Amino acid sequence: MQAVGDTFAQVAPLTGDQIPEPFGPDGPDENVEVIVHDGHCPGHGALWFPERELLLAGDMLSDFELPLPFGPDDLPAYLDGLEKLAPYVERARYLITGHGSPTDRPLERLNADRRLLDELLAGRDVDDPRRAAPGGEETYQKLRAMAEAL
Repeated sequence: MQAVGDTFAQVAPLTGDQIPEPFGPDGPDENVEVIVHDGHCPGHGALWFPERELLLAGDMLSDFELPLPFGPDDLPAYLDGLEKLAPYVERARYLITGHGSPTDRPLERLNADRRLLDELLAGRDVDDPRRAAPGGEETYQKLRAMAEAL
């Protein structure tokens, strides 16, 4: 049996913007687009299924967790990542995130993250229900410090 760490050691970045076999061009008859945006961390991305109008956003656009830039503390990259996701969110009927609930209102998630970050960048305190989640207040204070440093 292979250890989890050994399995993760085999993970490699994609070399293009399409899903490789068996799920890509020679797999199911469905287009899947890789959206590399580096928002949550370097190399981070999302998957867009245009026929399904479905966006798999990974660690972005959660209804449970606040935005969490990495890289370290790369708030500008996170904001840029949101902008790269925006055209897909606007076309999506469904959004699935790595943390949180699936939704049929993806634009609300994008707007919540934009609103939170815009208010913090303007130096204003934000009342966001995600602050009450485990670790939420700590994440909020970290975001606030990142915004003040810009």
